[in-house]
Order: sequence, then structure tokens, then C-alpha cells
Amino acid sequence: MEEKSKRSFNWAGIPIGLMLGISTGIALDSWALGLSFAITYSVIFSAAFNANNKQH
Repeated sequence: MEEKSKRSFNWAGIPIGLMLGISTGIALDSWALGLSFAITYSVIFSAAFNANNKQH
């Protein structure tokens, strides 16, 4: 695992957000909602990972 602490944005949250958003979209049978959830989750998880990395 390589450490990229100089980056201000953490991409680790993107796949998690996409998976959650797509599964939400499938559950609600709406791709538009799924896509918006995916974007929202990606931003939230990336911010969370970012904050977690800055603490260490």
C-alpha cells in the first residue's frame, strides 16, 4: 500500500460511494437517484477518509 499524504483529495471513497449509490438506485428502481446518491456518498466518504488521514 503506498502512502499519498500530500494529496488533498482521497480517492478511496469513490468506489465505496459508487457501490452504495448503485445499490441504492437498484433498490429504489431509479438510476437518477442512484447516480445522485453515488456522487453524494463518494464526496462524503472521500471527505471522511481525508479527515482520517490528516489526524495521523
